[in-house]
Amino acid sequence: MIGPLIAAHYIGKKPWGMSALFFVIILVIGLILSAFLGTYLIVNIIIGAIVFLAVAWFYLKIHPLPIGILMYIVSIIINIIISYVLAFVAGWSIPI
Repeated sequence: MIGPLIAAHYIGKKPWGMSALFFVIILVIGLILSAFLGTYLIVNIIIGAIVFLAVAWFYLKIHPLPIGILMYIVSIIINIIISYVLAFVAGWSIPI
């Protein structure tokens, strides 16, 4: 989902290009890690948070840690909202 892109632009105050590259880095690392970790939800959330904060720290130069944590929380909330909207749209588009 595009939560990290929006969070990096609006919370991290970074330009769209840098935010898009941040999103791609998080996406690729997430795809690689999900192949190895499987479906352990809590482990994936913890490792995902660590990876998100590490990439935000080193790539985006988000140095106050609370801003990085706020970016992570906002990106999760945005992703949840997007998934609910998509589920709502998919539920109404089923032919009877």
